[in-house]
Amino acid sequence: GAVERLEGGIPAQDVVALNFDDGFRDVGENALPVLEHLGFKATVFLPTGVIDGTARFAWYEDQPSLLSWEEVVELDRAGTLRFEAHTVTHPNLLLLDDEASRWEIAQSKLALEERLGRTVEAFCYPAGLFGERERGFVEGAGYRVAVTCEPGVNRAGGDPLTLRRRQIDPRDRRLDFRAKVGGGHDTPLPLRGLYRRVRYGEGRQLQAPTALGAGR
Repeated sequence: GAVERLEGGIPAQDVVALNFDDGFRDVGENALPVLEHLGFKATVFLPTGVIDGTARFAWYEDQPSLLSWEEVVELDRAGTLRFEAHTVTHPNLLLLDDEASRWEIAQSKLALEERLGRTVEAFCYPAGLFGERERGFVEGAGYRVAVTCEPGVNRAGGDPLTLRRRQIDPRDRRLDFRAKVGGGHDTPLPLRGLYRRVRYGEGRQLQAPTALGAGR
């Protein structure tokens, strides 16, 4: 895969790794048949508490349907989709204290491993919001790789715990898509980071979990 090529120092400028955030049902209903038809694979990053129903996405008034745990396990075993960690409740990690941030990162790995019966190696920072503290917690939890929302190309020798991604939106036209894949959007837009912080919880008071083992 793309990560193996980077780790091996193999040029990967023509390689695209596909992934989806949050585990919405339309990944299984719409994306999966296309991926299977084309012979592609993709990673899906899951916030485990949202899949459990013990948390929800705060920015949706009417939250879209999500995959169930039974579907996640079945799809993961089938092989086209591989499910990896995306915290428990999808918070803005920058707003949490050390204990809560560490718990969100580590517990999502443990919960997903328990469900899937395999090692979980990849993590996605919610909304791409992270700092050196969060990167350290990801490393301490034992993840092999982690992805951000920063655009750009990943090159051999780069930090595997801050991999770059290009966001593809439903409103993108074919020209926009070609430009993004071709590198035309590698420079972040002004105020892009501020928008993500506002949308995904900056200024909200988030309550820390009561114990590191809670929520399993």
